[in-house]
Amino acid sequence: MEVLLSLGFQVRGVELSQQQAEVARLAGLDVEISNGLDFLRKLPSQSMLLVTCFDVLEHLTKQQVTDWMKEIHRVLEPSGILIGHVPNGLSPFFGSVYWGDLTHEWCPVPDSIEMLCKLSELEYIGCYENTGCSANWKGRLRFAGWSVVKYFYSLLFAIETGSRNRSGVWSRVLLFKARKTSKSQST
Repeated sequence: MEVLLSLGFQVRGVELSQQQAEVARLAGLDVEISNGLDFLRKLPSQSMLLVTCFDVLEHLTKQQVTDWMKEIHRVLEPSGILIGHVPNGLSPFFGSVYWGDLTHEWCPVPDSIEMLCKLSELEYIGCYENTGCSANWKGRLRFAGWSVVKYFYSLLFAIETGSRNRSGVWSRVLLFKARKTSKSQST
């Protein structure tokens, strides 16, 4: 949120945890303590250029995720963007993230994120790895090592399924991006 503020965007947030909201407020952010779905329902239609859901959707039941996505679609402006961050059930290391939090309800994979977007009339743009590799020498070394690991798991996936992992995303968590399309703008 700080980056968006520095670029001149008006930014609002919602958080269930009072402690996390206070941390954000101390950083100068406008954060409301509320249920995210209630927050979305109060927003006017087509009023948001960008909606982010970081580490949220995996905590919701299937019905709640459906309700959230419907509201996200409603509040996004034409060509508005949704960016999400969730555990990656396709990762060989997903268990440490998914099972490490007892409040997780499901563990998405890139294909389920794509389906969720389509069911919500959002154009699925893609899923992306979130490995946190930096540009310094340690980061470059991690990137090289991760490239070897990805190749190995891609090979195993192809042997077992007879096809390749279309997304190429193997990291424990993933980012995804979707857009409200022109044909879905009538809300």
